[in-house]
Amino acid sequence: MISHESIYRFIYHRTAQKDYWHRLLPRHKLRRGRRRRPGGSPASFIKQRRSIDERPSEVEGRGTPGHWEADFMLFARYGQGLLVLHRRQARFSIVLHPRDRKAVLTPRTIARQLGKLPQAIRKTISFDNGTEFAEHHRLHNALGVQTFFCDPHSPWQKGGVENSIGRLRRSLPRKTDLRYITAAALRRLDTPRECLDFKTPAEAFSKLKSIVALHSDSIPAPIASEALKHIAEFYAIERDIRGRGAEERRLVRQQTIRALAEAFERWLRAKLALISQKGKLADAIRYALTRWDGLTRFIDDGRIELDNNVVERLIRPIADSDEAGHAFQFEAGRVFRSEAGHPWRRSHGSIS
Repeated sequence: MISHESIYRFIYHRTAQKDYWHRLLPRHKLRRGRRRRPGGSPASFIKQRRSIDERPSEVEGRGTPGHWEADFMLFARYGQGLLVLHRRQARFSIVLHPRDRKAVLTPRTIARQLGKLPQAIRKTISFDNGTEFAEHHRLHNALGVQTFFCDPHSPWQKGGVENSIGRLRRSLPRKTDLRYITAAALRRLDTPRECLDFKTPAEAFSKLKSIVALHSDSIPAPIASEALKHIAEFYAIERDIRGRGAEERRLVRQQTIRALAEAFERWLRAKLALISQKGKLADAIRYALTRWDGLTRFIDDGRIELDNNVVERLIRPIADSDEAGHAFQFEAGRVFRSEAGHPWRRSHGSIS
C-alpha cells in the first residue's frame, strides 16, 4: 500500500513538476515544507492579550456552542481583504468585506455581526497576533465575549478558520479582485460537509440558532418547550410517511396532522392572550396566525413537503430583519424547517 506521503513526495518531485501535477491539488503551492519563520511578532504590543492556552478546555472539542475564531483573508490587490468569522461547532463562517483592516474598525465590524446572535452562541473568540486585532478588548464590553490569541507564528492553533479560508481559496485565489465579487457569489461558496451529515455549515448553524433562541432567557421557557413538542408531533408523522405517494400522504395528514394543527392553533391563540402584546413573542405568534392557511397548506396537498417554498416566502419579511436572530425563532415556520434538518437556506452568514 502506498501512503499519502509517498504520493505527495512524488507530485512535488522535480520530475513530476514538469507536468504541473501539483497545480491540481486543492491547496497547491510551489514547494512543500515549512516556510522560514519571520523574526519579530506584534504580540507584545497587544494590550490585555491572553494566550490561547488560557482558553476553556471545552473549546478544544466541537461539542459546545459559542466559540469562534477570526482571521483576515488577504488578496494581491492592495487593501483588499475579507474578514472571516468561523464558529467551531458548526464549521459555519460569516464572511465580511470591511473597507480596511484598521484596528479600530475590526472590533466594530465583529460586534455588529455577532451582536445579532443570542449570548449563548457567542462566548469566546480567538485571533492571531495581527495588529488589526489590537483593539480586541472593545469586544469584552460590547459582546461580553472572552478573547484569546495564538502563540506567535502559530496560526494552526485556530485551525477552524484556517481551514475555512483554505476552502474559500479554491474559488477565490489571491489574484481575485473583490470589486467584481458580489455577496450572492460569496454565499454560494458554502458547501455540504460529511462531518455535518452532509449539511452545509449554514444549515447546521441555522438549526442550532433556532433551538438556542427557543430556550433563551428572553422567551418564556414553558411556552418554548411546549411549542417544540407540538412541532415534533408533526415531524414524527412526516418521518413515517416520507417517500410514500402523494395521495397516501394527503390522507394520512388529514387523519392525523389536521387535528394536531388545529390544537396547535388554539394553543397559540390562548398563549397570545396571556402574554404582553408589545413583545417580540406576541409579534411572532401573530405573524404565524395571520398566515396559518399557508403554513398548513401541505395537509391538503400530498405533493407539498412540510418544509416547503410557501413557508419560505411567508417568513422572508421576518428573516430579512435585523431582529430575526433574537425573536421567537419559530416565527411563521422557521422551526418547522430547522427541526427537520432543512433550515431555510437564506438564513446563513451575512456578507457585507
